[in-house]
Amino acid sequence: MSSSTRKKDDIFLLGCRDLEPLLRLNQLPTLRQVLLRYHQILNISKNVKDSAQVVIQEVIELWNKSGILTKQQNHCNEKLIKIHKNWLLLKKNKTRVSEAQKKRENTFIADLDKLFDIAHSSALNSIKIAEDRDFLIDQRGERKMIMTSLDKKMAKRKERSLKRKYRAEELKKKAENNSASLVVSSQEISLDSSFSSTSSAASLANKQKDEEFVAVLQKKAHSVTSASDSSQPSTSTSSIFTKHVTGALDRNKITDREAMRLIIPLSAALGCNPASLSISRSTIRRARKKARQEFNENLNETFKPSYPLVIHWDGKILPDITGNKKVDRLPILISGNDTEKLLCVPKLIAGTGESMSAAVYDAMEQWNITNQVQAMSFDTTASNTGAKNGACALLEAKIGRELLWLACRQKIISTETSKKDLTNIVLG
Repeated sequence: MSSSTRKKDDIFLLGCRDLEPLLRLNQLPTLRQVLLRYHQILNISKNVKDSAQVVIQEVIELWNKSGILTKQQNHCNEKLIKIHKNWLLLKKNKTRVSEAQKKRENTFIADLDKLFDIAHSSALNSIKIAEDRDFLIDQRGERKMIMTSLDKKMAKRKERSLKRKYRAEELKKKAENNSASLVVSSQEISLDSSFSSTSSAASLANKQKDEEFVAVLQKKAHSVTSASDSSQPSTSTSSIFTKHVTGALDRNKITDREAMRLIIPLSAALGCNPASLSISRSTIRRARKKARQEFNENLNETFKPSYPLVIHWDGKILPDITGNKKVDRLPILISGNDTEKLLCVPKLIAGTGESMSAAVYDAMEQWNITNQVQAMSFDTTASNTGAKNGACALLEAKIGRELLWLACRQKIISTETSKKDLTNIVLG
């Protein structure tokens, strides 16, 4: 009975199934330990991806104790699933006695007691503590070093990090109260000087007159303080984030958080009380967004050409702004009367004639130049020059009139206009 139980728990090439979590280890786990733990979790959940995620979370938590930078979790999951698929292939062919099968099994067994390495590619360069670097090199080789229950150097480093954080918060509060303290100190100096100039006269009067004088002086000090507070210019957020300030932030590629850290000490140095200003990351973000919208609206209002225009477009496949995908982009430009202007570069669902014609038509409507466009410039692809579904034919149908076609490789004229008339129209 006991032998049958051990045989049931024994896993092909790996050994006995591991029932304990990996966090009990004092070393970074080997491939054998990770696979044994993975089979235990897989036997319970019956889901390959979920089991891999649970095991990798344990592995990453163990690596974090050592202070070594790891890869992203999804890449670690893929690595574990790939190794498990290789093990399944070996198990499927375990009845074979060929030399190739034996060689694959021996190679797999030789790697089982090596480190399940999920370190980041730049881990060795990013580690600042020499002992941590030596520990990673040891775990990849002889595996003689172990982790203690408490890393004193890591604890000290975290303590220093917290101290720096608290120090930064204190400096921020000090900068906010800097201008206010300067105003209060100047008021106290003026009150002290006025009190010293009148003390000799007050000493000659009786006690009742002294008390009356002190009361009057206190009222005077209160009135001076309130007057100085009311005379201090009130600065609003809108007066700080003008179009020139937001434009400078955009040109220098300064983020909203960096701008907040710059504005607070600058406002204090210029005599404004930062505590009276509504300065936050979200406030700066809204101000910059509003300035960009006003800038775009101003462009649309000021650009009103009265001369004939040629509209140009050329589709390109470019990397998306977010992610690793590639998308179809369509730069749309206009030219005429020695003027060139980029209208927009929209993202298309697909590089078809319908998508391109819709994008070009929307750009012309947005800039109110549909009536001024007299010609089109494009390359000679089927998506542009198609008789039915080409972008040019569809664009003419949307506008409701024919345009002159200027292809890159040949002149295609959809009307009976002569080349001389075409040149005069295009060049204005």
